[in-house]
This record gives sequence, C-alpha cells and structure tokens, in this order.
Amino acid sequence: MKKAGIIVLAVFTLCLFFASTTVFAEEPQYGGRIVIRAAQDPMTLNPFMLGGQAYAWDISYAINGYLFVIGPDGEFQPDVAESWETPDNTTLIFNIREGMKFHDGVELTADDVVFTFEKNLDPDFASYWHTGIRDHIDSVEKIDDYTVQVNLVEPFAPIFYSLLFPIVPQHAWEEKGEDFAYEPVGAGPFKFKEWRPDDRFVIEAFDDFYAGRPYVDELEFRNMDYDTALMAFLNEEIDVLEVGTEDLDMVEEHDKLHVVNAPGTSWFYLGVNQSEGPLADERVRQAISYAINREEIIENIYHGAVQRATGPIVPVSWGHNPDVKTYPYNPGQAVRLLREAGYEDGVTIELKCSSGAVSTMEIIQSQLALVGIEIEMVPMEWGLLTEDINNDDFELHYRAWTRQTDPERGINRQFMCDTNTNIAGYCNPRVDELAEKAVRTLDIEERREYYFEIQEILAEELPAIFLWYGFTRSAHHERVNNFSIDPYYSYRTYMHMWLDN
Repeated sequence: MKKAGIIVLAVFTLCLFFASTTVFAEEPQYGGRIVIRAAQDPMTLNPFMLGGQAYAWDISYAINGYLFVIGPDGEFQPDVAESWETPDNTTLIFNIREGMKFHDGVELTADDVVFTFEKNLDPDFASYWHTGIRDHIDSVEKIDDYTVQVNLVEPFAPIFYSLLFPIVPQHAWEEKGEDFAYEPVGAGPFKFKEWRPDDRFVIEAFDDFYAGRPYVDELEFRNMDYDTALMAFLNEEIDVLEVGTEDLDMVEEHDKLHVVNAPGTSWFYLGVNQSEGPLADERVRQAISYAINREEIIENIYHGAVQRATGPIVPVSWGHNPDVKTYPYNPGQAVRLLREAGYEDGVTIELKCSSGAVSTMEIIQSQLALVGIEIEMVPMEWGLLTEDINNDDFELHYRAWTRQTDPERGINRQFMCDTNTNIAGYCNPRVDELAEKAVRTLDIEERREYYFEIQEILAEELPAIFLWYGFTRSAHHERVNNFSIDPYYSYRTYMHMWLDN
C-alpha cells in the first residue's frame, strides 16, 4: 500500500500558513486550573449533535478522541488513527492506536470507530455529521480490532475534513442513553468533571492519555456575560478571554495581560437574494460594494483586527486568489451603476442582521444612504435570522462563515446551484462545473486553477458582498505559559500550557 493520495493532498490543502502566535516559557510544571470565559452553556455534549454550538466544540476537542486533529499549522495530526493509507483514490485504511483508552478505562478499538461511522451514516439518526458524509461514503468495514477501512463512492479530495468527528465509545453510549449528552465519556486529553448549568463546565486532565497528561489539572469554562468577564479578567480573576475590539487598548495597557492574534478561518459578507427585485441586477450589487467604505469600518470598529475580503476563500488558504476584481470605496461609481440600472432616484432594500451586528450595519446603512440606497434594517434574534436565511426570506443579510478549511467549504457549499446552503438564488453552470472538478481531482495545482477561476467569476457577479476576513484573537493572563491560538478552536492547545503557580 502507498501512503498518500488523499492524505498528501489533505496535508497540502489545509491552510498552510497558520502561524499561531505563541508565548513560550521554560520549565513546565504540572497543576492548577485555567479559567476561560464562556459566553453560554453548551446545549448538549452529545458528540453526534454538536451543531453550531461554539463552546460545545471547544469542549469536545478537549474531551474526545478523533481519527485525527488539525494542528495549529493546518496539518492533520494522528490521534485515534495512529496512521492511515490510501491504496487507491476511493479507499481509506485507518490504523487504530493500540492501547488508547476511554476515560472509563475501556480500550478504544475498531468497533468504536465503526459504530461511530454507522451512527453518523444512519439517515434515521439525524446526526449533525450525516450531511457531510452521506454522499461520499459507500461502506465502512472492520478489518481487525485495530484496522478500519472506509470505501468512498468516488474520489472526493476534501474527505478528511468530513471525517473530523468525535469517536464515541459504543459501550458507554448504550449504557448511559440520554445521560451521555450531559456526562460524556471520551478519549481526549481531558475528561468530564462537573457541569453546573448557567455557571461553569469543568474538565480535568486525563492521566492515561496516550500522549501524556496535560500540564494543568483542570480547565474551567465559566459562563459569564461579556462585561462581567472583562472586569474579572482585568482583576485577574479569570485567565483567558476573547476581548472585544473596543476593549483592546485597555487590555493591552495592563501589565499582566497579553493579547494574541492569529490569522483566522472566517469570512464576513452581505448575503444577496438575487431571485427578484433590484438585487437581481448585477450593477446594483456592484454599486453596493463600491459604496461601502470597508477601510473606515475596519479601522474604527474593528481596530484593524479584521482584513478586507475579496471572496469566500481566506488568505491563509492555498486556494485564495489574491488577484480578483476588487471594489475600492468609490461612491461616484456606485451612483453611476445605479443610474445605469434605472435607479437614478434611489432604491430601498431590507437588511436582516443579528442584534449584535447592529452598530456595524448602521455604519454601512449610512454609507449606502450617501449614494441613494436606503437600507431598512431588521435586527433579529440569531435563531430567527438563521431560519429566514435558510428559507430565502431576505433581500440582504449579514453573516459569517467560520472554520473555512478546504476551499470546498467556501465554494461548493455556498455557490453551487442546488446546495442547501446556496446563497439565495445564485446559479452559474460554469461555477458548478469547476467546483465539481475541484473535488474530484487530487492534484493540488489543478484544484487551485479551478478555485482561482471560480473566485474571478464571483468577484464579478457578486452573489455576496464580501466584507472582511476575521482574525482569531484571545487574551490571557501572564501566569498562563506557552499560550497559543488554534485557528480551528481546538483546545488541544491547552495540553501544552502551564501555570506559574
């Protein structure tokens, strides 16, 4: 059997230039608790049902075993799978790490891996992971206690990204039933200790983790509103906080607090429903893009903590095209395009956004008003906004896509004609053709050519108004040594951190 095919591609197709910023110290020591602010409780820690819960993902990476994890530099790193092979373009063979234990002491074997795949593939089980693998995996076989073979329907270059799900212990799932979601058993470096709803979630170091136990004894995710958490952080009562841009200067002035930034994997945009009305005209969409002064917003609202966006593939990705058409701030050009489109007297467009985005959208609202585009803003609770977006019930909406890894996630899932996450009404057969070719070839250079052309098309047609790329930013107390940021929010990074006291 030969190494690679898909895995070599997978390593290269990750965002290769994630240089997570790290503060190093000498003489690591064991012990202590790192306290991290959490914005909310996880709704569930059922590994099959994580969905879009940010803090549930954070905890899941810490407590669960995965076939592999994404390292801070973007490469796949072995975890449950000690190694893997691809004898051909539709066969994956995973060699399971012998002696790896779940937190209850039971050994993790091929049976648990096959069980996890089968639950995720079961159409009647409604796993969060089902959609990402159902069309790509034909079957999963146990070869022996430490070998699992996955058979693909056809070559699919980004398949490894679809396999980033926790491996669930079959025995504990069947024994615990519904309680598993609230007392999870995993095989990661930390294990469940305590959950006080609306207060804190505590996990502790797992002594028998195959790579050695973490330095800290415990991680505590403390549920706090932001203002309370900021005061606690400034008073050195908590150790880690995602600091709002408006508070960066205050935190940076504190002698014992440090802010760390790293390139992120998110892109922010105005989604455009172009099925009817003024936004069906490409010239109106281009006028909006010309009328938004992104630099003003980046400087005054985000304090330089985001980067101007030109498309849906983040700059740290191998698939990012830096040479597409751009829309510098040019209100005169915006007015000319509106006149050409027949809107010399102006146009009114509704914009839906989450309540937390109102201040930023008000600036865009005022900028568009200068060229005759009146924005009627509709702030909404996040769940209702998502429902309206999914039902194409909007003209414009403000949103972000996060954790964009392979370009397939930024292109194929949002801009192909018939995907369920298509940005409303957009359909270009040439984009579909290129996107389909890009996931069927394992040649990285060929894939890059396809995605570069797609980005050129999107930059011209603007099925979305691309705004900015996010950074991953966090702050920590100086007593936390070897602090680093993982762009994928995988708290395996906490394995390597330690406390002075």
